[in-house]
Amino acid sequence: MMRLVSGVLLAFLIGMGAQARADVDGLCDRAALVASEASDVPLRVLLALTRVETGRSGSGGLRPWPWTMNIEGRGYWLGTRAEARGLATRTVFGGTKSFDVGCFQINYRWHGKNFRSLDDMFDPIANAEYAAGFLSELYSEFGSWPKAVAAYHSRNPIFSEKYLRRFNQIAINLNAGTIREQIASMPISGIGAGASLASVSGTTSQVPLNSLWSTN
Repeated sequence: MMRLVSGVLLAFLIGMGAQARADVDGLCDRAALVASEASDVPLRVLLALTRVETGRSGSGGLRPWPWTMNIEGRGYWLGTRAEARGLATRTVFGGTKSFDVGCFQINYRWHGKNFRSLDDMFDPIANAEYAAGFLSELYSEFGSWPKAVAAYHSRNPIFSEKYLRRFNQIAINLNAGTIREQIASMPISGIGAGASLASVSGTTSQVPLNSLWSTN
């Protein structure tokens, strides 16, 4: 009987763990939906962008992960927000200020001052809303979402055009409508933005505007 109870308990705990992971798996997409609906940025752009920045391959395809950091070119996918926050804090105290955090990999050195705290940068909605604001400014300056996305990564055409090719590959294969249906009815985790947008500009990448960029 004890073995049966233990087996049931183990199955329950595994199920709870899987559900918790599924909830976290959806955080960046939920935040992208919130940010898209609060801005002029197409949902497809934000969904593809967070996958380029933090996507990991799994049974469900390429999925973004909110507790992600990039420190001096090395990516870290942490298990929890607390672990990510701890690594970020140690990184700052260690003297490194240029690193990227969260669903949309916002750089602490250049954008951290626009958030209430380092921890707030990891909030999926704050991170997504800041990214959307940043992209909107880039779009206003250069007139297209491709150029805005390229500039989001780098002003250097060598880096930005390579990044944009990767973005296009992901965006073309996204079914934004299906993802919207999956996440629209889910509860939003995380507290809304505590960031104010700083002005940053664009790129020299030349990619034609098409329906991919103008629809959700």
